Amino acid sequence: MAFFIQISDLHFGAEVPAAVDALLETIARTRPTAVLCCGDYTMRARRFEWRAARDFLEQITVPVLSIPGNHDIPAANHPLDRIFHPFRRYKRFIADDMEPHASFGGLEVAGLNTARAWGVWPTFDWSHGAVSVAQCAALPFKFTSHGGLRAVMIHHPLRGESGQTRKLLRKNGLLLASMATAKIDLLLAGHFHRSYIDVMPLPIGEGNVVLSHVSTACSRRTKGEPMGFHGIETGEDEVTITRYCFNEAQYEIASTHRFHREGNVWSKG
Repeated sequence: MAFFIQISDLHFGAEVPAAVDALLETIARTRPTAVLCCGDYTMRARRFEWRAARDFLEQITVPVLSIPGNHDIPAANHPLDRIFHPFRRYKRFIADDMEPHASFGGLEVAGLNTARAWGVWPTFDWSHGAVSVAQCAALPFKFTSHGGLRAVMIHHPLRGESGQTRKLLRKNGLLLASMATAKIDLLLAGHFHRSYIDVMPLPIGEGNVVLSHVSTACSRRTKGEPMGFHGIETGEDEVTITRYCFNEAQYEIASTHRFHREGNVWSKG
């Protein structure tokens, strides 16, 4: 068994210091195999926000695997950087590789960068995300292990709560087909600032995938629920996702969700 902590949407620049401290304390106490961050380290990709994010990461003594989010791209206050160097500060302060790949204790993880600096979006809302044909085509070849579980880490979700369709990832059908080919077990995401844990079918005949979408980990930008993160315990054919919520000075367990795999089908309970 291996244990991971999944975080997202830290939004330094709008962080709650007590929640940051409690998150670091929880990581130090539980010593996960790795921390998996689904993006949005900052609010506006300003330098002081990146320095705060870097300071946060330097206090974590276990491996951290990260991808950028849409807030990690400079906003309108730095239009030239947004257009010509959208990820320069992310690479400087967080990691040069924006689509990392690693194996930890029976879980192989591949990150996909879904953040886009510009595009033709409804109402010019550039917080939307997308994947390219090239990204989808390359995904199955990232995975090399023949045992254990496989996970994909993105910022923008493929699916939301009932009725939630706004800002779902573009080209999600293409990515689903790629995930089916790669035999993905677990899909990690953030962006909506709401916890969502469920199973989602892959294209016909290719089984399903366990979804783990996390809330904002430590920012005041909550969307109807407390700040939180997920603890993910993985076994050969089992995944247990524990939802943690911030309560005044500490993170507490709010719910636990267990999944079991038979063949290529995941079932709850």
